[in-house]
Amino acid sequence: RQTLVCLVRNAVTDIEAPYVSLTTHNESQADTRLIKDVRLVRTGGSGISDNTIEVWIQFGQSWADTAYVMYYLYNFKTKDFVATVPQAQQNAVPSGQAWGINDQVDPRFIETNAPWVEKIVKNNGSNAYTLQGLWNNAGVRAHLFLNSNDRQADGGPNTATLRNDSGDLRLQSSGGNNIHLKPSGNVGINTSNPTTTLDVNGTISAMGGANLEGKVRFRHAGANGDDNTDVYNLEKIQTSSNNNSLRMTINDDADESFQIWGNSCGEVGGCGGQGALKHHFQATGRTQHLTNDGDANSEQLIIGTTDRSNLRLGKTAEYSWIQSHGSKPLKINPVGNEVHANDVVIKGNLIFEHPNGERWVMGLRDQNHLAINKFNRPGFLIREDGNLWTGQESTGLHQGANINTPGGADWFRTWQHNSVQGRR
Repeated sequence: RQTLVCLVRNAVTDIEAPYVSLTTHNESQADTRLIKDVRLVRTGGSGISDNTIEVWIQFGQSWADTAYVMYYLYNFKTKDFVATVPQAQQNAVPSGQAWGINDQVDPRFIETNAPWVEKIVKNNGSNAYTLQGLWNNAGVRAHLFLNSNDRQADGGPNTATLRNDSGDLRLQSSGGNNIHLKPSGNVGINTSNPTTTLDVNGTISAMGGANLEGKVRFRHAGANGDDNTDVYNLEKIQTSSNNNSLRMTINDDADESFQIWGNSCGEVGGCGGQGALKHHFQATGRTQHLTNDGDANSEQLIIGTTDRSNLRLGKTAEYSWIQSHGSKPLKINPVGNEVHANDVVIKGNLIFEHPNGERWVMGLRDQNHLAINKFNRPGFLIREDGNLWTGQESTGLHQGANINTPGGADWFRTWQHNSVQGRR
């Protein structure tokens, strides 16, 4: 606690209630008294010269026999008030700028250090709050930090720091992650070297509202400015307990889209460019995936995991394909519905399966013959020369002339030159 001692002549003994708590010694009294109605005024330009400041202390204006104005010099090196010869009674404040102490102040709230004032400490009985400014040896302000009751150094526990850090503005709380504001305007959170407008080194969490809805909003900073209605929102939506979704909202036109670009290293000049459009999700629901050409063994678009059965879709420069991987069959519209197609090229057999499991097979035999038969049973064989074989070749029909069947009007006839008439 700093004590300012003033010599007061003819002070009465009933001056007890202080406005400014200055401890004084009365020549006519052995005890120490408190003076009320004290003001401090500063005179003489800036008032600071050679580590001293001129201070006028004026007290007791309401008592003619006790009103004195005393002139002091305060030396910041020695932390002393040096009294000069008391001045005559003055009812007017000396010329100069008032040094406003209009409320109760205790000198113990003020601490000074040479060569500059460093701290202002307020103690409310349980905690001490410190506003501290430090200067380096060249007299340049270094930083400012606020301390709680367990005061620590800059950047330590229970300390909030605001400082000039090599040209950056640094804000730090209790030694935790810092915020750096660069002269360029870039802001870094938990990083001292932000290279973009905002760099965050750590996890970002957005939350707010009764339903824990967190939202990241993307706006266009161009010509539309704040009137831009094409706002994109990325937000977490909670519809009920433990029922959440991450939603991207794309307003408000059909040509709006969400895009994923990749393969920037494939550009001329090396990596770092914008790359090429790879996935395109339009607001209308249209989805486009742009991949490189590849056959059915490539990995263009895969549904399922690659270590088991999966479905693959893709294209080459000549055709598009759909492929079932993992030694599993590909079923198209298997739930009892029809499949319609135009020209179909089949490499292999066409198998007709009855619900009871029996199968009929239509396919090529020996590359030049078309066979129709029940699975693993003899059937029909149509040769490339137009001849028809039925049953086993060793015992079946191989007839170059007409074939007539009994049954009256039901008959079947085949001729050479592949002229065929059907049932009538």
